[in-house]
Amino acid sequence: ESESLDFTGLKIPRNYYLYLEGDTYYLWESSMSDINETERYRVLHEWYEKGYIRQDIASADTNVTLYTLDTKGKNYITKCALAALESNAETETLNAGYEIDCFFVQPNTIRMKGLQTGAAIPATSKNPERAMMLLNLIYTDAELYQMLVYGIEGTHYTTNADGTITIPEACTYTGPKNWTMGTCENSLFTDVSQLSYYEDVKKADEAANTSILLNFTFDTSAVSVELANITSVRNEYSMKSIVPADNFEELLKEKRKKIEAAGFEAVFKEFYKQFSAYAEANGKKVEVLGLDQYMD
Repeated sequence: ESESLDFTGLKIPRNYYLYLEGDTYYLWESSMSDINETERYRVLHEWYEKGYIRQDIASADTNVTLYTLDTKGKNYITKCALAALESNAETETLNAGYEIDCFFVQPNTIRMKGLQTGAAIPATSKNPERAMMLLNLIYTDAELYQMLVYGIEGTHYTTNADGTITIPEACTYTGPKNWTMGTCENSLFTDVSQLSYYEDVKKADEAANTSILLNFTFDTSAVSVELANITSVRNEYSMKSIVPADNFEELLKEKRKKIEAAGFEAVFKEFYKQFSAYAEANGKKVEVLGLDQYMD
């Protein structure tokens, strides 16, 4: 089992991987990682020149990524969330207005911690038992869930014979997103191709691997300054600014040097210290491979 490391959303500058074998975690850096990164950008640069990546990517809004769909059909590359389901291609095709094919880079999905989908009762709640009763009701009562998310049937939406719903253009009801509360198994859909989506998710979960970092959280408070500095470098050398550049290899080298100078060694050592403690508490050990420059 292995995972590439991502320090709380901050992609580290080279390809570091964590392997779990028996009772040992192996923290490893590929000696070819710089070549891998350069080759990745070489391919992206070629795609940009061939027109597969939108030509205005360098000047596009900061929220636009290389993979954002252009609904006018001008770009051909997309990045699907939860791309372990064949139905993702149908969804992306519907959104784009032209056919999108998905390919999957790993055989199974990986179970991770919930993010926005975690519901909690605050410690300051005056009636925690009643709050739990409400949460249980939202999870178990499909009609209540659908009313909260979609509104009142016959007023805010109508149910069709094929099991989908139609939301009128004049509808003003705005409920919470379906994934923020209750169970998505009680979701309604406007497109017939998506009716089995959450059944497909359950099937994918049955074959999923559990993240080997599932119960570990990196406390970044001790290296918050270094992380802020590294983030600034990453923003300066963003993917969308490097990909169109003919001198992308030179820019990558500059980026790596600046990330190192911004304090990456301190970040890595702090991660290693915390993760070693976590591993020891769980009866495991950590072996470091190819990272001699960071080890005392």
